[in-house]
Amino acid sequence: MATSSSQKLRWLFLSALAGFFLAGHVHFSLGLLGLIFLLILSLSIIWQYFLGLLISVFLGSMLWTQGAAFGWQQADTLVSLTGTPKTFVGHVDSFPDVREKNTRVFVKVRQENAHGIFLLITDPNSSLHFGDKISLEGKLYRPRKFDDFDYPAYLRRFQVQTILRNPSSLEIIERGTGWLRMAENVREIFAHNLHTSLPSPHHTIAMGILLGVKHELPKETKSDFQNSGLQHLLVVSGFNVSVVVMLTALALKNFGRRAVFLGSGFTLVFFVGMTGAEAPVVRAALMGGLAGWGKALGRNADVLNILLFSAVLMGIFNPATISADIGFHLSFASTLGIILLSTPIEKQLLWIPERFGFRLIVSVSFAAQLSVAPLLIWYFGSFPWIGIIANIVAEPLIPLSMGASMIAAFGGPLPIVGTILSAPARWLLEILLQIAHFFG
Repeated sequence: MATSSSQKLRWLFLSALAGFFLAGHVHFSLGLLGLIFLLILSLSIIWQYFLGLLISVFLGSMLWTQGAAFGWQQADTLVSLTGTPKTFVGHVDSFPDVREKNTRVFVKVRQENAHGIFLLITDPNSSLHFGDKISLEGKLYRPRKFDDFDYPAYLRRFQVQTILRNPSSLEIIERGTGWLRMAENVREIFAHNLHTSLPSPHHTIAMGILLGVKHELPKETKSDFQNSGLQHLLVVSGFNVSVVVMLTALALKNFGRRAVFLGSGFTLVFFVGMTGAEAPVVRAALMGGLAGWGKALGRNADVLNILLFSAVLMGIFNPATISADIGFHLSFASTLGIILLSTPIEKQLLWIPERFGFRLIVSVSFAAQLSVAPLLIWYFGSFPWIGIIANIVAEPLIPLSMGASMIAAFGGPLPIVGTILSAPARWLLEILLQIAHFFG
């Protein structure tokens, strides 16, 4: 049977992804790899063999991965400056990760004698923002491995090889500007309003699912969400985005595909902008949005190729995402499961009412959980099977909780009116907390 153009594209994308993944775990001589790549590519062009093209794409992605890693590591001169206090001038290159004991940001340095990106760990009350130009003095050091966590490998995904903790001096030279800084300002306003209008830990959960703001939960609450398999609901994930995009697309389906495309696109832009266009959120928006859009329009075959293509693009921009990013692996697997498994599962759940898209949400949740189960067992040694039931119960609340949290974010600072507007968010988030506690 002849292979269609769509199927050939799919195989090419899979070959590229396999090359990105393998190159992150097995190292070859760049020269030898390049020669083999050119030889097989030349033969495949001359003889017009598709198998040769597949092998060429596989080898080419391996060559790109190892060449890119070699290039940025050679360009990073910060590793030669570890151990002695230095003064650095650079720009904040990420949104602040505010924790109980510290704040963490990436700082990009482009000086005559210092070039690269380091992780800055500083005071939790620091007023750093994306794009700020800063001057600081401190001592760089190399991250170390822990018994159960390869911290250096984790940081290499962000092209980071050094850490600067608690600088002796830190001065903000110039505040950042641009679209992302504007988005961060809006996010801070919404986060402040949620903190004002909702109790703890409700406001922390609302900021996570709506804005992607990272704040630590109380230990007991965090344990409940982990043990119940609901921890992925605390951040903007592929599932959150896919459900919202699906519901948006279904609501606009009667108005034509253009309305579906524009409405879904607006939803994606909103999420990406409000969360600062950080890599995990872009990935979640891209993959979850594609899955939701394709599911709503019944275009699973087309969206599968788009999903693979988007993963290849991520690999081109940062090959370590494909080879070493567990978050990417889980997000990719869950999105793939939504595309391939949700429809067959939905056909077996005809006894579940279709009202408000409840059957669709249940089938999507079940498909995503089944898809990530093997990876969770492989990476973490266990899978919270109770999480399948917990997610089916909890996930229908996420779109409602997000909508209610948005209303609370707008009405938070208003006296009396703000209390009334935030009431639905308090109730929905309390139910979510009780579900996590019960199953956890």
